[in-house]
Amino acid sequence: MHHTRWKRHGHPAVKRENPNINTLAKIVTQALAITPNANGCRINTGVWGGDKDGYPVVSLSGRRRRVTHLVLEDLLGRPLEPGEQANHHCDTPPCVERTHLFAGTHEDNMADMIAKGRKPVGEVVATAELEADQVRLIRDEYARGAATQADLAERYGVSQTHVSRIVRRVSWAHLL
Repeated sequence: MHHTRWKRHGHPAVKRENPNINTLAKIVTQALAITPNANGCRINTGVWGGDKDGYPVVSLSGRRRRVTHLVLEDLLGRPLEPGEQANHHCDTPPCVERTHLFAGTHEDNMADMIAKGRKPVGEVVATAELEADQVRLIRDEYARGAATQADLAERYGVSQTHVSRIVRRVSWAHLL
């Protein structure tokens, strides 16, 4: 019985590395081994599992981590700061090419998305209640003191909160 166990699992005095344990070096090596596509992206095609957003994930030290974060941390030589994340120049979630990654905040990523035209804004949004001309009129009338937010909300059929977000440039921020 001992002989069979030794044959199957190795001698108990010899410490073997568990092949299922991920290390940062192993993950980065696997990422660099993926052949880049025509755009230079190294796309995860089953090397690791993916999360609901399409980012490759692994278990590292008992925590699920995005591979893009680990590759970027290796490139930077430091862990990501709280609030920092790995953003893509290529806008391809399963890409693990280190030169396509940069550290930034969620807000940086959203600004990048808007600048690249990947996020619909303004009246092209299907749920938009106002048009750009109406937003300009709301801002103008409120700035001149010609109407209160409540008056403008009633006139345009939106909430006072919506008008407040418009005049503070939280909504329709892209519109000058």
